[in-house]
Amino acid sequence: MRTFGVWCQDEQIAERLLPLHIGAAFEVIVSRIASLGYSPAQRRIVHRLLSGSASGWPGLLMLFATRASLTTTHRRYVLRQIRYFCARPDVSSAQ
Repeated sequence: MRTFGVWCQDEQIAERLLPLHIGAAFEVIVSRIASLGYSPAQRRIVHRLLSGSASGWPGLLMLFATRASLTTTHRRYVLRQIRYFCARPDVSSAQ
């Protein structure tokens, strides 16, 4: 699996991102999420909810940043992800 830093290099944006300390910011976000005790499956769900997916889900962060109102489709997607999160057999205690 490629790291975030390698991906940034491959996408030819790493140098431009240096002033933003984006690598360090990425590590903080990932480590904070990891510290919540989610199982790997739950962590993927949380990442997907926050940042979006290739299937067209824009992510809660994008919706928030653009001040978008949730559509009925958005709400259905969020509720479906919550059901998946709660139904996982490999659930660890995430509070």
